[in-house]
Amino acid sequence: MGVIKSSKEASISEKPGSDTVRLAEAGAKEVIFWGQIKTVIFKDSLPKEDLSFWTLVSRHFSEVDLVLVEGLKRLVSLPKIEISRREQKETPFFRQGLPGVIAVAADYPVQGLPCFALDDYQGLADFILSRLPKRHSKVELIVDGRPIPLTRFVEEALSGTIRGFLRSLRGIRDLKEIEIRLKS
Repeated sequence: MGVIKSSKEASISEKPGSDTVRLAEAGAKEVIFWGQIKTVIFKDSLPKEDLSFWTLVSRHFSEVDLVLVEGLKRLVSLPKIEISRREQKETPFFRQGLPGVIAVAADYPVQGLPCFALDDYQGLADFILSRLPKRHSKVELIVDGRPIPLTRFVEEALSGTIRGFLRSLRGIRDLKEIEIRLKS
């Protein structure tokens, strides 16, 4: 069973005894709080492994180009930027050989990896943005007036197929924007 709780409230209360907590405790597998400003999904957690992580990202972040993650340092397939301070007692992960560390923000110099000062927000932001894949196409799918989110794979497959067909037609040269309407 799943539950959607609509509310006129702006935010959710996760305190014991609140409606959302009681619904989850009663056995609802998924409880969605749909408020005026926020929507919050309560769901049994997936195991913290690569496949579950990427499933979570594709389901909930399919329309964004960048997802920042705090934690999950042991997730091998996730690129990581470590924050390290001179006075910390633990050995930094990049020195332990933790897979996926691509840069460090530190208050001391680091060799072998891109290193940013702790207050170099612009440099770090530019580094992150430079690693984003360049998007060549933007496909929007609307079915019966409702936008349908597409994964990057489906977007690229649709775009490439349609552009390929159109380029084979006479009289079509520069493709800037394509609109197709199908009615059944």
